[in-house]
Amino acid sequence: MKYYFSIVFLLLLFSCNNKQENKQQQIITPKVVVTKGYVVPKDSMAEPKVVFVDESKLEKIPVGKPKIVPTNLNVHPVGIPKIVLAGTPRICTPGQDTFLLPKTVPAIDSPFVAGIPETVIAKDMANKDQNPQNFSTYGKLQGLKQGTIRCMLQDKSGNLWFGTDGGVSKYDGKSFTTFSDKEGLANNAVLSILEDQSGNLWFGTFGGVSKYDGKSFTTFSDKEGLANITVFSLLEDQSGNLWFGTRFGISKLTPSKSIEINDKIKSNTLTKQDIIFKNYTYAEGFLGIGVNAGKTMLQAKDGTIWIGAKDRLTAMHPENMLPDSIAPNIQLTTIELFNENIAWNNLENKKDSTLTLGNGVSVSDFNFDGLTKWYSLPENLSLAYNNNYLTFNFIGITMNQPKNVKYQYMLEGIDENWSVITNKSFASYGNLPHGSYTFKVKAMNSEGFWSAPYEYKFTIRPPWWKTWWAYSLYTLFAISMIFLIVWWNGRRLRARAVELKVKVNEATLEIKEQKHLIEKKHKEITDSINYAERIQRALLASKKLLDENLSDYFIMFKPKDVVSGDFYWAASTGSATQSNFLLCIADSTGHGVPGAIMSILNIAYLEKSVEVEKLSLPNEILNHTRTKIIETLKKDGSAEGGKDGMDGSLLSFDLKNNNLSCSSANNPVWIIRENKLIEIKGDRFPVGKHDRDKEPFTLHTFDLQKGDVVYALTDGFADQFGGERGKKFKYNQLQELLLSIAHEPMSAQNQKLNDVFENWKGNLEQVDDVTVVGIRV
Repeated sequence: MKYYFSIVFLLLLFSCNNKQENKQQQIITPKVVVTKGYVVPKDSMAEPKVVFVDESKLEKIPVGKPKIVPTNLNVHPVGIPKIVLAGTPRICTPGQDTFLLPKTVPAIDSPFVAGIPETVIAKDMANKDQNPQNFSTYGKLQGLKQGTIRCMLQDKSGNLWFGTDGGVSKYDGKSFTTFSDKEGLANNAVLSILEDQSGNLWFGTFGGVSKYDGKSFTTFSDKEGLANITVFSLLEDQSGNLWFGTRFGISKLTPSKSIEINDKIKSNTLTKQDIIFKNYTYAEGFLGIGVNAGKTMLQAKDGTIWIGAKDRLTAMHPENMLPDSIAPNIQLTTIELFNENIAWNNLENKKDSTLTLGNGVSVSDFNFDGLTKWYSLPENLSLAYNNNYLTFNFIGITMNQPKNVKYQYMLEGIDENWSVITNKSFASYGNLPHGSYTFKVKAMNSEGFWSAPYEYKFTIRPPWWKTWWAYSLYTLFAISMIFLIVWWNGRRLRARAVELKVKVNEATLEIKEQKHLIEKKHKEITDSINYAERIQRALLASKKLLDENLSDYFIMFKPKDVVSGDFYWAASTGSATQSNFLLCIADSTGHGVPGAIMSILNIAYLEKSVEVEKLSLPNEILNHTRTKIIETLKKDGSAEGGKDGMDGSLLSFDLKNNNLSCSSANNPVWIIRENKLIEIKGDRFPVGKHDRDKEPFTLHTFDLQKGDVVYALTDGFADQFGGERGKKFKYNQLQELLLSIAHEPMSAQNQKLNDVFENWKGNLEQVDDVTVVGIRV
């Protein structure tokens, strides 16, 4: 019973299959769509970048023997093919987009030396004879860039081109030369290759299409007008047109356009206004879901182009694709106020009426000369200042592909340039200031032909407070107010002038009295300072004393004020066996009157140390003077006692033995001998209160030779600001100066030191007292 049901089921199944095979197959007639295509807008192109390739400089890689792989013959019986009647094909319309200009990248060949291929003996199953030349295998070891081969082509010169996922490799029978994105290829994944009638090679990639002319790559992508950057298939038709099958449509490049683009690239004149491709996408009737990879585009002998897409087969008839060279007729259809259409024809005889729009805005006080014939638009429209939100609706009339019409517009008085190319058929302008305007709009058809601009002029009147008569009233009022203010101020100023004259006379008398008192006080102070200067000079070493003990010397003494903190003091000591001459060059604390008082105190204690205490060595004199100064100034009432004193050098000349003894507080003593400078450095503490005031001063002795020049000085010269940068003169520069003039007479040295100081100081203020003493032995 079980077998019976199985046999019945098989018989029924066999019967159904025979009925199905005998049944006549139904054919669905495909939809026919007229193809017109569209042209990429001119304003969306960018200039391509051209880079040259010198193939002669590329490294050539000799190819080794190919790898031989054994193969087996598989023989299969041929079946009877199924025959299906073809229906009427679908004809589609091309697409559109906005694009940039092509980018051209320099191509630099990167040859790879080909290795020797592995050879494997192949066996023929039919005769079992060994045949070593059945297959040859090429891989990376033999110079191929990448092993995934997507397409291949033999060019007119006999070179073989292989498109891989790593670029395109050229095989000339001896070596491989590989081009990748580094050499200018659009993308390394090469999906299709084509050689056109001019010998140019075209490579379709995942990043666009690249043209190689033997020297350079020119790359086109969707930015340059291509329908899509993924180019699966390439075709050159009987007329020389190039067709690029992409993921979302097909693109066409005509021979004339290719020549034009090449010439403009060479002359660097390609602009965004130039059209490169004409595209056919879903919007124009190409209903296939992208073009398939490989040889999926073919032109039959009758001119029909067959396109294999991912879901259907499309036949395109280029002979029916006539260009539309007639520009659209551009018209302005309506003018809206605040996004509401106005029936201007109903208002021609009711210009004094007021309209209340749906948003509550009232429109009134409008004027126009008449209405246009076709769309009843107001001519020379004049609107009030608050009716300033306008929308212009327009249309480009064409018989071919009206949906592909594009527009540009601008409002003169507001816009400086045309708008971007757009599909919108309206333009809105809100919050317009008062003034005269001209609205311009132009239309472009799918072939790139532009209409002449349509112009519409209108005016927005200013509010009453911005009219010419209002400004006239403002001006008249302003002039009147200015006149009134000037008159009133003049009257007030005249009264004030009388009052001030009285006060000025009173103040003048008072100022004269004050001036007299100030002059009297100034004279008293000046007389006092001059008297103090005479007292101070009386305490300085006299010229007579200096001349008696020094044969050749100079003293440069330049106080900052009338009286000085710097001083030079001298004394003569001696016995029957020894005669010494003491000379002190010192800088007391402060300058001016305080410095002068301090210098008098310092001189008094120096004289006391020599005359009363009978001290003759410089270090003993400075030690005793420091002690007396500290004892005296600690009575000034301060917590620690006064810290005033002096910096200086005390020199003792043994006139009989030509010997120099000296002690110094902070200031140096310089001796120039045979154009070399010898420095005797002072102790680093002053003659006064200090952290090291218990340390005795150091005694330096030096044997002098005839012609030696001894210099003692204070810090005033070195610390003076001046020169081009306003810097200090400094000790190093002063040493160089003295070395350069030491051989000159002492009077000449004094004059040069004065000149250099004044030139360095220039217009700047003298910062301190200056003393320099020079003595020639």
